[in-house]
Amino acid sequence: MPTEGIPSAEITETWYTPAMAYLDPYISRGLDLAEPYFAPLGVVVREETASFAQQWEEIVTGDGLRERVFAVMLGYVVGASLLTIYLNMLSLGVIKDAGRQMRITVYNQLLVVKVIGLFSSISQDRCTDME
Repeated sequence: MPTEGIPSAEITETWYTPAMAYLDPYISRGLDLAEPYFAPLGVVVREETASFAQQWEEIVTGDGLRERVFAVMLGYVVGASLLTIYLNMLSLGVIKDAGRQMRITVYNQLLVVKVIGLFSSISQDRCTDME
């Protein structure tokens, strides 16, 4: 078996040296110089992250008015985002007609909800007038 062009084991060990071994003293010296400036920033980031995590946990697991309002608003935001993505996907390319039809359907459903609200308020007014 020919061994020409293949470095031997002892040559490979001295021939290959990671670049980080050359840069290690410079990196550690640079970190030693920068650490006093970035340490206060790290403390602030850790404290704010812990505070945010605690507030998030209180909002998610609580059952007060603030927590319920947050849950409803988050639900509306997620629902509106999904509907927006869906309608934008429908308005691309060949299926523009389907997207237009979907928007018309959503508009008609909102119109039906308005009419139902109108009739329910009229019927409630008649019931209170009879008493």
